[in-house]
Amino acid sequence: MIDVEFFKELRRKAYVDAVTFKMSENNVVGYFAKDIDEAFLMSYGLVPYPIESTDTEILAYGEYNTCDMISATTIYMTTKKCPLIYSSKIFLIEDICKKFTEVFSASCDRYIYKYSGDIAGTDIDGVIKSVYGFNFDEKKYKQMKKIFSKIDELLLAIEKKLEPYEYNIVKYYIRYVADPQKRVKILERVLEDNQNNINIKMNKCINVACPEIILDELKGPISESYKNIDLAPRGCILKGGKNG
Repeated sequence: MIDVEFFKELRRKAYVDAVTFKMSENNVVGYFAKDIDEAFLMSYGLVPYPIESTDTEILAYGEYNTCDMISATTIYMTTKKCPLIYSSKIFLIEDICKKFTEVFSASCDRYIYKYSGDIAGTDIDGVIKSVYGFNFDEKKYKQMKKIFSKIDELLLAIEKKLEPYEYNIVKYYIRYVADPQKRVKILERVLEDNQNNINIKMNKCINVACPEIILDELKGPISESYKNIDLAPRGCILKGGKNG
């Protein structure tokens, strides 16, 4: 078992950390992506944070006639009520949902870099140099890749020990810890605390789009996907929603 509130608190703590980074180094970059090479971004000295909303309470402040996640994230951006979004100097948006790109971009007051595939294989280097004044550090990249390989190994081991809901919580909320070495320590503790557990349930894995905002509803194993979707936030056009 895990302390679910401990992991959710990691995101709330990231609010303070992000603002601190903004005020000191101004090196925060926000991203919306299925899977992004954080090691690559960190090799520049950047601090990457996911920007997608994890709640729907903000919808009381407006509506964008699209899915809950897009609406909530865009409202957080326009109202400046999310420190992760507020602190981001630019946003990286992977080409996985055209509606997100369209709606968020139309209301955004900062530079958006749109890309497909591996971020390390794009021309983002020039953008980072221009906006942040940071240079790529090959040695640091190799060091970061080793740490993230360790994180991936730990997550694979933890998946075999926890119930799917708890594993999903660990996997998605650990991303809000800016220091990858701290991620390793947290995950090692989770694995140690659950070393005698075995997840014997063989639930069918379902494809879920934008799982963060509906994470508490997901009790079985999931695969984040934007094709052949089984479940998605309310109004998702990729799942056949009418909104948008």
